[in-house]
Amino acid sequence: MTTRRPGRPRSTEVDDAILDAALQLIAERGLRETTTEAIAAKAHAGKDTIYRRWRHKDALAEAVLERVAATRPAVPDTGVLRDDLGAYLDALEARLTDPIVGRFLAVAVGEAPHHAGFRRLLRDHRAGVELDVTAILRAGTDDTHVPAVHLAARLIVSTVYADRLLGSGSGRARPRSELLEPILRSLVRSSS
Repeated sequence: MTTRRPGRPRSTEVDDAILDAALQLIAERGLRETTTEAIAAKAHAGKDTIYRRWRHKDALAEAVLERVAATRPAVPDTGVLRDDLGAYLDALEARLTDPIVGRFLAVAVGEAPHHAGFRRLLRDHRAGVELDVTAILRAGTDDTHVPAVHLAARLIVSTVYADRLLGSGSGRARPRSELLEPILRSLVRSSS
């Protein structure tokens, strides 16, 4: 028999409203300028409700980042390397360039040097994306033991993240083909 804690049961709708409000406000204002009061007002929740769920604003921000980072694209498997990689990266880029999610991630990257939780969550998310890209590259080459596959995956993911989150010097992201074609040509050649 399970015993229920006193009080009302925790509402997932309230949790979602708080996380959504924190995501939007942190994306707009940055972490330091976003207050728990503003999050509570936007979520139509009390400050006490937030503090019962998350000890402080940084813990709430980590929960938002964990939720964002948990969303990775599905790994396609059409058997055509460029198509599979393109579809995966299209979905990843859509997430990274989403007006709210992209700005939130840029804030998280900026805060990461001072925030161990952000560093861990960003590192874990990136590692998962690198594993996905490695799987696509391995499936798309004849030789599944190509030594450069993991390095190629890391280069591709690093390039996409840096270009989409930080932008190029001109303020516009470069076409993906310009970024990735040399890597793909080298990888396909090495697997022949």
